[in-house]
Amino acid sequence: MEEKILSIWLSEILGPGSSFGKILLEKYGSFEEIYRLSEKDYIEAGMKPESPVLGKLTDKNTAEAEKSYAFCEYNYFNVIEYTSALYPERLKAIKNPPPVLYARGRMINFDDNVCIGVVGTRSYTDAGWNSTYKIAGGLSAGGAIVVTGLASGIDTAATKAALASSGFAVGIIGSGLEKIYPAENRELFEEMYVKGLVISERVPFTDITGKYFPIRNRIISGLCNGVLVGEGNTRSGAMITASHASEQGRRVFAIPGDISGQESTGVNKLIREGATPVFEARDVLEQFVYLYPHRLSNSKIPENESIVVPEERSTKKVRTLKWQKNTPAKKDDKRASVKKTGEKKASADKASGKQRKELVFEKVFESDMDKLGHRPEKPATGFDIESLGELEKKVYLYIAESDFRMTDSIAAELSSNVLDVTVALTTLELAGLVETEGPKVRKVR
Repeated sequence: MEEKILSIWLSEILGPGSSFGKILLEKYGSFEEIYRLSEKDYIEAGMKPESPVLGKLTDKNTAEAEKSYAFCEYNYFNVIEYTSALYPERLKAIKNPPPVLYARGRMINFDDNVCIGVVGTRSYTDAGWNSTYKIAGGLSAGGAIVVTGLASGIDTAATKAALASSGFAVGIIGSGLEKIYPAENRELFEEMYVKGLVISERVPFTDITGKYFPIRNRIISGLCNGVLVGEGNTRSGAMITASHASEQGRRVFAIPGDISGQESTGVNKLIREGATPVFEARDVLEQFVYLYPHRLSNSKIPENESIVVPEERSTKKVRTLKWQKNTPAKKDDKRASVKKTGEKKASADKASGKQRKELVFEKVFESDMDKLGHRPEKPATGFDIESLGELEKKVYLYIAESDFRMTDSIAAELSSNVLDVTVALTTLELAGLVETEGPKVRKVR
């Protein structure tokens, strides 16, 4: 059986963040060998006998993996398994690399480029946004690859700056490639598909779930030579990426912030603990220019003052997807639309002389459209607050008392970790209960 299919099979069984996949791959060398192992072999490799994962490994059912791979092949998504020559050696070196990566956009050789992760808070200040934009633009102009989480706030600033400088940007997302979050960045995602690269470790139709976002941060740092934190407090999710970078032996950089500002407490703490302070892109690139002289150029790095920061902070023009309209399409209409889209792609390929493997989309997913997320969503009905988790419920009730709230103030009032509150807010936002704009959070219904 094809290695790509088996890499998907193993990845979905183990889940994101597991180190067991690397243990198996280093011991047995291929996904096919891993697939053939017995229950005893898995236990000897370190799997606990009582683990529910063990039963899935011994079940050997690859049906879902085959459908996922067929979907990727049909939509021209790259599937890069751990044993592929395209899989970055830099990422293989971390303790828990993903068994497989899904990529959409222009492929690059990560190991032959200087990649700098740029991360930061969603609750940015104007100073934090402007500084990050200028430095990320300088990094890109100087020849580095900017890698972000494509989140709102500082991540968006860095991504837009890299693309504006005619450079290359890579986004590592926590959901599947078919799920865009935040929705306001849809146009930015579409630009990335053409000018950059978007990567995920989850199958393309994996839903947006808050708990996956902190886990994906290890991939951001794992792909990079260093990580730059643009802005964030001590409990920001960006601190997780910085921690991963330190554990993985990557250089950590931080943009100094206002000592009286709450959103600067994290970056200033990193500097106090040994991170390199960054005032311009040159402060980062000079650490790597002698190792990558064929990629970096000091002469091309613009001065901060020469980089113009656009007034627009986000991409608000969101195109509504067909299955998000008020009146969902009928079953037959939806399938006809999918078929028509496939026929258009086939006609274009034929006109250009491009050969493609025959794949009937309807047959591949005939009995699984609902599970894989390609049915129109049901119209929203009445909301039951009791369906929320305990923290989500507390956060929602707290926000309901005012027009808007700040993430930090919510965490402080509820005596909760900011990261946990951020995850809860993501869950509430996906449920359509709250909306965020920069640092502001407000109740929708």
